[in-house]
Amino acid sequence: MNLHTALKLGRVSNLPTVFTNVFAAVALSGSQFDDPKLGLVLIAMFLFYIGGMYLNDAFDHEIDAQERPNRPIPSGEASLKEVFSIGSFCLVGGIGCLQFVSYLSEAENWFTNLVASLILAGLILFYNVHHKKNFFSPVVMGGCRFMVYLCSVICLAAPLNEQVLLGGLCLLSWIVGLTYLAKKEISLEINNLFFASFLLLPLLYLAYSSPLDAPVILGVWLGLCVVVGAILYTTRRQKKQEIGKNVTILIAAISLLDAVMILQTGQVLWGLVAALAFFLTLFLQRTIPGT
Repeated sequence: MNLHTALKLGRVSNLPTVFTNVFAAVALSGSQFDDPKLGLVLIAMFLFYIGGMYLNDAFDHEIDAQERPNRPIPSGEASLKEVFSIGSFCLVGGIGCLQFVSYLSEAENWFTNLVASLILAGLILFYNVHHKKNFFSPVVMGGCRFMVYLCSVICLAAPLNEQVLLGGLCLLSWIVGLTYLAKKEISLEINNLFFASFLLLPLLYLAYSSPLDAPVILGVWLGLCVVVGAILYTTRRQKKQEIGKNVTILIAAISLLDAVMILQTGQVLWGLVAALAFFLTLFLQRTIPGT
């Protein structure tokens, strides 16, 4: 396969949102951003994400041949064997990378780290195998991002505190909402209020937990509210093309969600980096499709 096909299979335009997930987990746990092992954690999550995206195309190749013939495998841009092999290699590499980080941390929780990384890999596999006809697949997808939070903290031997867990649950809720909306792109029978509730819950939590009297935090939080409001308004028109576009915007907005999480810990610089990742993701999606 050529480079563009490889990037398209990996949906690399969404990678900034994975990295901001790690930044948010680090900030919420009270860890330091100057930890040299943080780079290895980012590499590990890069491998998990790319592996999951490749395996998604590998397991969906028969359905894609009917519904999305322009995808790399049905169109002949990549073979099923190489896509499956690369995806599997990346998942194994992600697990190995997290274990190496745990080793460098000289922590005694290596077994917990191993179990957490295996759970993340297992959720990725389960989603890719069963997501098409599984009503609860969005919850599994949300679980994958939730485990990004947890694995990032555990492998760095950082405190797995209440803030990390609540932040991860907010992210899970957001992913559930946008994934149900993505399902609606295929079937327009899902009630708007149902998926909207999962998007609104994180906004309410952030309004409660964040000091919105701080201008920067208020600005990012309001930006997130504007995104949700615009999505809910345009989705009412029930047009598949608009729904697909809205899903990519909500994916990019994951970084805004992470930005508020980071800002409320006092890490202003990294919070602004996460906010800028929203615009970077939107820019990259113009070249490499995000879904």
